[in-house]
Amino acid sequence: MKKFERVPLRTFKHRKLHYDICELYPNIEKIKRELEQLKIANSIDFTKRVLEKNPKIGTTENSKKAYEFILNNSEINKDSIRKLFYILSDGILDKIEENAMGKYYRKSTEYIMKKNDLTTLKEIGAKPEEIDYYMDRLIEYINEDTKGDEIDSFIKSQIIHLYFVYIHPYPNINGRTSRTLSLWHLIKHENHPFIVCDRLISITNERYSKSIKSIYKQGNITEYLKYILKEIEKEFERLLIIQNIMKTHKLSDNEIETIESLLTIPNPTIESLIRFQNINNNYSSLETILDEQLKQLLDEKIIILEDDRLEINRKYSKKRK
Repeated sequence: MKKFERVPLRTFKHRKLHYDICELYPNIEKIKRELEQLKIANSIDFTKRVLEKNPKIGTTENSKKAYEFILNNSEINKDSIRKLFYILSDGILDKIEENAMGKYYRKSTEYIMKKNDLTTLKEIGAKPEEIDYYMDRLIEYINEDTKGDEIDSFIKSQIIHLYFVYIHPYPNINGRTSRTLSLWHLIKHENHPFIVCDRLISITNERYSKSIKSIYKQGNITEYLKYILKEIEKEFERLLIIQNIMKTHKLSDNEIETIESLLTIPNPTIESLIRFQNINNNYSSLETILDEQLKQLLDEKIIILEDDRLEINRKYSKKRK
């Protein structure tokens, strides 16, 4: 097996992107084993239902229109990406950001600073006069034939996400556009298992931020891909547990959401589950959450309460033969 896989994209210092395929091999093999056990509907209708519940980009009218757009447009090019950006940014850009836009991309330099501290101010993304060049290379890469299996296609979608963020072609909404673009690639290649889980990858924590900076170090993106693959492993494990439960129990959408939350929160208690659920839902009282989210699951011993801690009944966590 060759050690490094090279990507036909370059850093701003003209180093070719690459990753250590040997280092990713254990993650890839585990995901392959999980994929063999998962049963995910392979249909565009199922994909639409999944996207409607996407918590990563939100449930705004903009995101709904963006999903409709990528589901009905297979061609990814300079014009269609611009259209996607304007759908996602509709009503969000301020006057300064609107004025910073050229025909396709920003025409001003982007800066970032921490906690309004001017001493941390630094330039990010490609220089305005170079954005066209780097975006053209990315679009070429997107439209190259995707070789390999579903996992190879997923890895490519995450490189698309990473490189778009690296270029930072717009004055705002780069994160949302990059995530929707990576989903667009998965939809185009009918990669349904990864569409389900890509929407749930955490893109806000410190490890993600640290791993995404790896592109600046010699173009080696191994750490970034290791993080992403590890997150996908976790999502597939959660799906397998839910599928095991649904073999003997009919679950409501609320109950599925509760189980997903429970499998996400470290050392969950009733209090931490309620706090987590209230971030995404507007329940009027704790009693409502307990009645709609927990009572039936506790009564049927799908969830066990031990010493103030909640956990999924271990029999559902066992690997299926």
